Amino acid sequence: MNVAGMLDAGFLGGPLAERSLLVAVVAQDPVRHADLSARVALAGHVAVRAAEAADVVLADAGAPTLRLAGPRDDTGSALPTSLTAVQLDAALRAVAAGLRVSLPGDAPAAPPC
Repeated sequence: MNVAGMLDAGFLGGPLAERSLLVAVVAQDPVRHADLSARVALAGHVAVRAAEAADVVLADAGAPTLRLAGPRDDTGSALPTSLTAVQLDAALRAVAAGLRVSLPGDAPAAPPC
């Protein structure tokens, strides 16, 4: 893939890195929905209600877990609710780019290079 293709795909600080994501927030409890929406805003993104219009879906999976998925991906990633705004931003952007995310303690260690 050439540099222009990488920019179009969101690599190298391309379109995905330059814009706020639309994040569908899913939570049964209105207070929890408001909390997650505020956290999405603190991470620099826009909370929306319709998953069809979203780049990423952020769902309350019951304390202490959040579920992240692309709008057409039902497998997603499970993360703790204790994420910082920086971690949430990184996780949302990774999932929007088609990746799954986890914290270091959640995944098996990779062999040394």
